[in-house]
Amino acid sequence: MSSKEIAPLSEEELRRFLHSMGPPPVLSTEDPKAFEDLFLNIARSFKNPDHLSLHLAWEITVDTWSNARYARHETIAVSRWWNKFHDSQLVATKTMKLTYEEALRKKEIEACQRYEHDALKAAAPDLVRLDRYECRAWSRQKRATQEFR
Repeated sequence: MSSKEIAPLSEEELRRFLHSMGPPPVLSTEDPKAFEDLFLNIARSFKNPDHLSLHLAWEITVDTWSNARYARHETIAVSRWWNKFHDSQLVATKTMKLTYEEALRKKEIEACQRYEHDALKAAAPDLVRLDRYECRAWSRQKRATQEFR
């Protein structure tokens, strides 16, 4: 068996395959040229440049690119999640505090109203007595005015 030397694919053939796979999974904030360079470096490392190997190189490039993106954005995502969670906890705590304060105010008002009601109930006989005294005093004054004329 003679072993044939397999010639590596040219740069142009690798780029043609890359463009045949459609647009690269690159965000608007990322550099498409960097993705292309990554693919070319990975594809060049394969000894057998057949179509299946190029697909494998494509998949490895996409996974490597995604992992690098995740590593860049992981702390931002976690930080955003934590800030949102912390803000929601603050809102919940403030809401609970306001609810407790409102309930306490209502209890105080009810207690004051209850004490006022009890005080008015206890003072009612005295108020009736005062009203009688006032009526008697008014009657005496009226009588005295009529007698004076």
